[in-house]
Amino acid sequence: MKKNILIASSIILLSSCVTKKHHNELVEQALDSQEKIEKLEKEKLELKENLQKQLTAVKEEKVELAGKYFSEKAKANFLEQEVIEKEEKNKALQAKVSKNTESNTYDLSVEIDKVSYSLGANTAKGMSDQGLKAIKFNAFAQGFNDVYSNNPVKLTPDQAQAALQGFFNKTEENKINKQEIKQTQPMNLENEIDKVSYSVAVNIAQNIKSQGLTEINQSAFAQGIKDVYESNTAKIDEAEAQQILQSFFQKQQEKQFIVAKEAGENFLEFNAKREEVTVLPSGLQYEVIKMGDGEKPTAESTVKTHYHGTLIDGDVFDSSVERGEPISFPVGGVIAGWTEALQLMPVGSKWKLYIPYNLAYGERGAGQKIGPYSALVFEVELLGIE
Repeated sequence: MKKNILIASSIILLSSCVTKKHHNELVEQALDSQEKIEKLEKEKLELKENLQKQLTAVKEEKVELAGKYFSEKAKANFLEQEVIEKEEKNKALQAKVSKNTESNTYDLSVEIDKVSYSLGANTAKGMSDQGLKAIKFNAFAQGFNDVYSNNPVKLTPDQAQAALQGFFNKTEENKINKQEIKQTQPMNLENEIDKVSYSVAVNIAQNIKSQGLTEINQSAFAQGIKDVYESNTAKIDEAEAQQILQSFFQKQQEKQFIVAKEAGENFLEFNAKREEVTVLPSGLQYEVIKMGDGEKPTAESTVKTHYHGTLIDGDVFDSSVERGEPISFPVGGVIAGWTEALQLMPVGSKWKLYIPYNLAYGERGAGQKIGPYSALVFEVELLGIE
């Protein structure tokens, strides 16, 4: 009987040990499964984050490629228009070449003739004000023509400089006067006034040509010079001449930068259609990368930010991120696009701004990298209000 009880107790004890061991194994398996689940959840989260990063990168690449595309397209359009305009100008020039060049005439109803005359008169006044009270007209005309016709210049830079320096170093009474100049005699660069007139003309022509005025009616220009020096009645008064020149060169400048303007406008039109982008009435566009929950600055605030600035084709022009150092500045002391956006951003936010040229650096541009009429792209992180 005792033996049976002992055996039963042993069996119970053994069973208890087996059950406890099995329980421990089940617990270990459960913990192991939990670790595996947590690991899988972590891997799933990492995969999701990586996919999100890849998706963001693809979207950013798409936007950057769009910027490059519109930049190249604008260049192509500009070149095509240039070809058309040059063909039209060539036809017009062919039609009037005998009238305005060979017979030395001009027509002040034609814009380039009007500009040429105004430029001549303005140039003559400037030369006279600087002490050149008389010139030899044919020597001046020859120097100007040599530059514009791409002929070899008849004086070296050193010879021209020496002639000008020697002339302007003289006192007024020792300079040749208008009455002493024999305008009917052919140009002779052995004569001081001929050499000075020729040298001045070369310098002026090179300067005008470098400003983008590659076509000019030399007859109209020469007449403007002559009218001032001979005190003839001006065919265009001084105030109107200034207005003509200002308007012309402004159009030349706008034409020069029409590529940037057209590319920016087309890019912003494309970008505005993306669902991630918000377009404000001012034309400013923004995309929320991260929305903070802090205070919003005012126009009077000073803020601390990190930023990365590029042109629409992705070329970087400035980046505090690349320098590794945030920057602080007054909200009201930056470009209009930044001022508007910052007042909408809670501290802790990171936004991508797409700024039209009129809310950036406008018609002037900034520095060497940001040309006139450039639309800009900024990633801006608002770190705090100081």
